[in-house]
Amino acid sequence: VLITVPHHLVEQWGIEANRLYPDMRVLVIAPDDFTKQRRAELLSRIATEQFDAILCAHTSFGFIEPGQVAQEFIARDVARLETYLEELRASSAGRDRRTLKEIARKVAALETRLLEMEDAIRHDSAQTITWSELGIDALFVDEAHEFKNLGIPTVMGSIPGVPKGDSKRAFDMRVKTWDLIRRGGRVVFATGTPILNSVGEAFIMQLYLAEAALEAHGIAMFDAWARTFAEVVPI
Repeated sequence: VLITVPHHLVEQWGIEANRLYPDMRVLVIAPDDFTKQRRAELLSRIATEQFDAILCAHTSFGFIEPGQVAQEFIARDVARLETYLEELRASSAGRDRRTLKEIARKVAALETRLLEMEDAIRHDSAQTITWSELGIDALFVDEAHEFKNLGIPTVMGSIPGVPKGDSKRAFDMRVKTWDLIRRGGRVVFATGTPILNSVGEAFIMQLYLAEAALEAHGIAMFDAWARTFAEVVPI
């Protein structure tokens, strides 16, 4: 299991893990140890040695390149967005052409951004041990709300409560959790504040942890989820 925690808690978690489970083999990676010069060595140890648990900071976790996994995720997401646009067009008899063009621009902009990420990821991970090569079968994320700023495609505009985040660290976590769950691994998010600023953050947490359930109910896109669980009201 890989456990990722805020920067200032890595040492504390390591001490407590060794105290509570003295026979457990734990690799504690201090943030200062995960430098560019030492990163390959530490990733090689994770991939080749048998640890019961690996502890690292959120920042260190973000330095683990997703590699091919990200390219697969991006290709899937672009395909989903194209399908979503076609569904919108098919169900938009009452929409004017201007609205449809605006929707198409939003989807195209996100597709472009995803493809740019794919190119950057391919370049950065050319000579690095990547996420899928580490053999991680479970992920525990402490203070998981720090990854809530995930970019969500929506045609709802600037309505308060609609997610507006678009952070690199959230996208990185999304790719890795998606990959782990599809491989049959386990993901646990721990946080006392799953919703900080908007009700839309509930959808983001569900997307991380239960995307298959959302898809099974036809609400894997935020607009469909919002129509099911929320209502737009004037304030």
